[in-house]
Amino acid sequence: TNVKVAVRCRPLSNKEKGLGCKPIISVGEPGSGVMTLSVPENKREHSIAPAPYTFDFTYGEGSSQETVYRDVGAPLVERAFAGNNCTLFAYGQTGSGKTHSMMGADTGAAAFADDSEVAGVIPR
Repeated sequence: TNVKVAVRCRPLSNKEKGLGCKPIISVGEPGSGVMTLSVPENKREHSIAPAPYTFDFTYGEGSSQETVYRDVGAPLVERAFAGNNCTLFAYGQTGSGKTHSMMGADTGAAAFADDSEVAGVIPR
């Protein structure tokens, strides 16, 4: 198919950790495309089994910017140079990590060095 879906989960913020929040998403083996949603027992009204979801690409909180670019960004650049129309967009709630994935962790000049570990998809 022409549409690929990639999901990247960010780590809990310091505020979330301070509130005692726990991760509810786990990412399967690299390349599996599977993420599992598990509702914490103290938040359940009924017994709920963990729910697996499958995507084209899944990235856990420890995923690198390079890995995301290699899997998602680079193929689009190649297709664009071959004359195809391509779009990459980030979608999610405020604070979910869209800017981090697209631009990088550093908004200074270092983020625009394509060999920088913190550079996002766009600077690469």
